Amino acid sequence: MFSKNSMQTRAAAVFLGLFSATSLAPIAGYGQDVEEIIVTARKREENLQDIGVSVTPITQAVLQQHSINSVRELARQVPGLTFQESFGRRDDRPGIRGQTSIGTIDFGVESGTAIFIDGIYINADTAAFGLHDLERVEIVRGPQSALYGRNAYAGSINFVTAPPSADEVQGSIRARYGSYGEGEASVSASGPMSETMAATFHARYYTYDGQFTNAYDGSDDVGDESTRSVAAGFFYTPEDNISMRARVAYSKDNDGHIPFTMIGPNADLGAGNICSFFPIGGRLVPLPCDGFRFAGSDDYYIGDLPAPDDLPTTDAEEDLVGPLNEDLLLHSGLERESIIFTARADVEFGDGYLFSFLGGYHTEDRQTGSDSASLGRINSGLSMFPYSDRDLEDYSLELRLDSPRDNRFRWGGGLFYYKEELTEDEYSYACASGFITCTRAESLEDPILNLGVTTRVTRNWAAYGSLAFDIMDNLTATAELRYAEDKKEIVGAERRGDAFTDNFFPDSRIFYEASARFLLEYKLNEDLLLYGSFARGNKPGGFNGNSNRDTSHIFALDGGRRLASFEEEIGHTIEGGFKASGLDNRFYLNGSGFFNNVRNAQLTQTFSWCLAALTEIGSCPTGQNRSGANIINMREVEIFGVELEAGAVVTDNLDVSVGYAWVDAEIKKGTSRDHGRLFFPFGNAAGNDPELSSVAGKKMPRISEHQVNFTVDYTHPVSWGEMFLNLNGAYESERFVQVSNLAIIPSSFEMNFRFGGRYKNYEVALWGKNIWNEEAPVDALRFRDGDFVRAFQIANRRGSAFGFDFAGEF
Repeated sequence: MFSKNSMQTRAAAVFLGLFSATSLAPIAGYGQDVEEIIVTARKREENLQDIGVSVTPITQAVLQQHSINSVRELARQVPGLTFQESFGRRDDRPGIRGQTSIGTIDFGVESGTAIFIDGIYINADTAAFGLHDLERVEIVRGPQSALYGRNAYAGSINFVTAPPSADEVQGSIRARYGSYGEGEASVSASGPMSETMAATFHARYYTYDGQFTNAYDGSDDVGDESTRSVAAGFFYTPEDNISMRARVAYSKDNDGHIPFTMIGPNADLGAGNICSFFPIGGRLVPLPCDGFRFAGSDDYYIGDLPAPDDLPTTDAEEDLVGPLNEDLLLHSGLERESIIFTARADVEFGDGYLFSFLGGYHTEDRQTGSDSASLGRINSGLSMFPYSDRDLEDYSLELRLDSPRDNRFRWGGGLFYYKEELTEDEYSYACASGFITCTRAESLEDPILNLGVTTRVTRNWAAYGSLAFDIMDNLTATAELRYAEDKKEIVGAERRGDAFTDNFFPDSRIFYEASARFLLEYKLNEDLLLYGSFARGNKPGGFNGNSNRDTSHIFALDGGRRLASFEEEIGHTIEGGFKASGLDNRFYLNGSGFFNNVRNAQLTQTFSWCLAALTEIGSCPTGQNRSGANIINMREVEIFGVELEAGAVVTDNLDVSVGYAWVDAEIKKGTSRDHGRLFFPFGNAAGNDPELSSVAGKKMPRISEHQVNFTVDYTHPVSWGEMFLNLNGAYESERFVQVSNLAIIPSSFEMNFRFGGRYKNYEVALWGKNIWNEEAPVDALRFRDGDFVRAFQIANRRGSAFGFDFAGEF
């Protein structure tokens, strides 16, 4: 008998082999060519197969054919891209090539994968983005800091909106309905308003009832989602050499509580499962551990984290999560309003010189509430945030000048400015101690609530430039350089219970950043491009939260470690790759290999403190111990990786594609207090010992070693139009939750289909998602349950869902 995971691995391998063989096989007949795709990965329009950058474009046709309705679904079709879903549709943590964030912006850490709309930098959550008004999405892998700037350290995601129809008014309508009340309706229209003005309009409504039931009270509103959005774009071309465009989008999201479940530890690391060690004479000597628990050693969860239906509290009934005590929440779930405005103007003059202005503005008002204890009551060390109010505002401005693109020597450069201000009021219960259950707060001013107020301000300015020279007709060298200053400021205040004591602790730092990329591109022939590059990129440092920076009210436990700030993360990447096409442009195969040396990798670190004076024996009085997390830096991480993408027009009616990514990310130098506490006696002291707390040789958390995705598109002409079948699947291998590499998010394999017909300008389709009902968690977070016990918050995967689509154009 094969295990479920081994069967998934074999299935993924079979699909990979099948479709790789198919795409590489000789193709008979004369069908249409592989679609030529224009991308803007280097801030100018270029053919995808002619640039030495690893890019995956997802066109609107592909989004529709494969029923991709969200960024989290899109990420499963792009090798090397991950999209963490720990917090539902908020606090995005996209990752590229094994470089992802453990914390979120609330911790002060940034993702390293920059988000752009029409090439304009925007710091916005993308999980709720609608994709119907896009021309394509470009996922650029590898350091883009020199050209794209801040947070493009691992790569970038650029949402390119669809231009309007310039000749006549056109429109479209789309509707869908599926399992668990999933419904969506959208309408789009575009066309000329005058000889020089054109416009687009798009409106969308999305709703999802959620499939999970709260084990606490039987309510079935866990995981529900809804979005209402409108967008309008205007395009103005007063002269042949002048073009202007502007777009404004408004959206409102209203989601229920995040569907997750808490699981406690299954192993006492001080007795029975893993022996402890003690340093004697410069070496570690194993000590007997059966039946004995060392003071300070932690319990932990070891092995594959279970699916919700396999948990002890839910094995009698499917689709139970929690228990989540929403009765104590003043606001449960997510409510968010956002406005995004982008504008661009291009003026061509002389013999092809191009001056560009780009500007973007984004504002977001968000309220959330969650029971992160997931126990139906407050438990020491875990958290319940009955209310959080966050206001975010950011804008960017960019001026750019480019030389003519047909010159042998080409150059470009510009200036960039960005400002972001984030203010968050976060409330938690002050009565949490032991297993005492709190009563519901009467208002936000109730003294049983703690209040933390944090304001973060970021200012970034940069100057950048690029030089390209055709050494020969088929050999080009490019250099990109950028200098930036990232100034970060933070001001915090706290009220703890009925003390009403404010503690203000402002701080500021400037991070000086220099980025570069050097690229060689060799066009061996019309069908084969070889390239190599070296790049230096960075991700800004920042400040940790309130409890990390003001210790006046904290009596630290032995080994408590608080860090006011953390350093910038720096990566040096060497990459080589190729882009090949052939068989009369009916086939392509793109590949790249890379090595990335990362310094000061940003990861989370827990610490403990006591709200009261320690006892005579140095322990914290019952119910007064707390724990928190901050961002620390791992001294050195090495990442090796390979990416492959292939596609072919097999016949006039059959297209196939396959993608594969392999990433090996290992910590070479770094320490973790958590790790030292786990495996050694007298854990707090071990947590501070550089040797005992070393995690050298451990794999970086939250990174899958293998990713596989494939698509199959088949069409069949009939007398009234066309029938079609689209298949796509995605495999992701297991990944560790934290640096000790004990708790594991199991591997997963999702399979989707879409089947239907087209008649003139109309299309009807049946679809199925996750049709084999993959149950592996999509993500997990580590929480401290009390002082020495670890628990894990499991984010649940949606089960099988089926439905139908309708689309029409006029």
